[in-house]
Amino acid sequence: MSSDIDKTIYPFTAPAKMIRSGKNGFQTTLIPDKLFVKNVEFSYGLHLDQRQYEDLLPYCNAIDFEPYRNRTMSMDDEGFIGYRDEIKVSFCGVTDSYIPYIELPMNYYYDEKHIWPSENYTVISIRHFLTMIKN
Repeated sequence: MSSDIDKTIYPFTAPAKMIRSGKNGFQTTLIPDKLFVKNVEFSYGLHLDQRQYEDLLPYCNAIDFEPYRNRTMSMDDEGFIGYRDEIKVSFCGVTDSYIPYIELPMNYYYDEKHIWPSENYTVISIRHFLTMIKN
């Protein structure tokens, strides 16, 4: 006796629970976890002065981010170096123009030639602003 839930394939990143039940012969089954809530462990913001804003502006061109809107990161991509293990980082971008909100994954690292603009923006921000505050 096999039920429809046994045949359903869930996306790797979708929240789910593994259960065993006598109803399916105690085979491990994935069921969707609709009560899962994304928990933000760390978020950081800065107030930039005019000079800092102008330094960062070349890395903020929203048009540069658009080709990546519906793109999926893959280890088969050209320039792939490695991936972030144990954590998930996302880039969220908002503009004051007609371009809608964008959220890009930052799970993989790419070489300088193939770096995503979201990763490039983050690296520049950390180098220029967070390390400056730390010093």
